[in-house]
Amino acid sequence: MFLLCRMFSDSEDSENIVNKNMKNHTFKISSPGTWILDSDIHGTIIVKNVKNVLLDLKRYTINACNAKKAIIITNSENIRIVGGNIANSGIGIFISKKCQCIMMENLNFMDVVYHIESETLDKIQIKDVRYLESIKIKIETKNADVSIQMPKF
Repeated sequence: MFLLCRMFSDSEDSENIVNKNMKNHTFKISSPGTWILDSDIHGTIIVKNVKNVLLDLKRYTINACNAKKAIIITNSENIRIVGGNIANSGIGIFISKKCQCIMMENLNFMDVVYHIESETLDKIQIKDVRYLESIKIKIETKNADVSIQMPKF
């Protein structure tokens, strides 16, 4: 099997889409639950139209292979991304409009242009995020509640 990672959810209808014909894969999370990486992956994770998701990277790496975005969050709420590495992308984590309560914790960014980009959101928390080069966060929003704590490697 060509699956580079397995993600587990406590929801029966969880969706894990892998495009096996491409070098980079797309993993789609569209149902609530806890999703856990069990190996490094090459590709993009899309979290779309869902509430209450924990994405635990377990110290593994999402290598976007120079794709525009490593993790994309759209139209979602109560999303938590923890404990791993994000590498080789234009944007490490992209948060689109209509997202709220997004938490990112214990993440390492390597070789990304923008570590986090957010169009608009309500309540974002960034805690213990590490980076090798100068941190770049792009937040294009009004009336946002943003807290950031970032030590350097």
